[in-house]
Amino acid sequence: MSVLSKSALLAAALLTFQALPVAAQQPASPAAGADAALTLPRIDPQKQYLIENAKKPGWRMTPSGLQFRIMKQAVGNAPRPALTDEVTVHYRGVLIDGTVFDSSYNRGRPASFPLSGLIRGWQEAIPMMKVGETWELAVPSELGYGARGQPGSIPGGATLLFTIELLGTRKPDNTNLLLNPNMIR
Repeated sequence: MSVLSKSALLAAALLTFQALPVAAQQPASPAAGADAALTLPRIDPQKQYLIENAKKPGWRMTPSGLQFRIMKQAVGNAPRPALTDEVTVHYRGVLIDGTVFDSSYNRGRPASFPLSGLIRGWQEAIPMMKVGETWELAVPSELGYGARGQPGSIPGGATLLFTIELLGTRKPDNTNLLLNPNMIR
């Protein structure tokens, strides 16, 4: 068994255990009767999706639980962005039920963001990417919008699925025009 598959199995077991209600994590008392033994805990579908996804070929998982799959690799020695950089991407964000909640493709133009201002899942994944690559991500809610979600588009506790095409990266312009008035024309 490879290290990756061992870690995927361990993560799946941990996610399954974390998805159980507290009462199900403790042994049933003998007084609970036979009915308690027949009652199976309901597994959170968001966690269940991540457990099943980790088993699929080509998917990798980081220690934080972020899952990714490289769909298109960069050619040559392409740069990787730093957390302090601004990135230009094409992306699509989807819930596990297939609902698209955001898409630069649908708007017909790429988007540029300071990487440090994005969700933790993107902050972790994008610096691992090279310009020109396309990755798919499965972002656990803890690395996305958490229990609060985004009212109107992303429910609380949602696992987020992204396709991200990294088109470019640039260092931020830290020029302070107040300290360098000669630069103003």
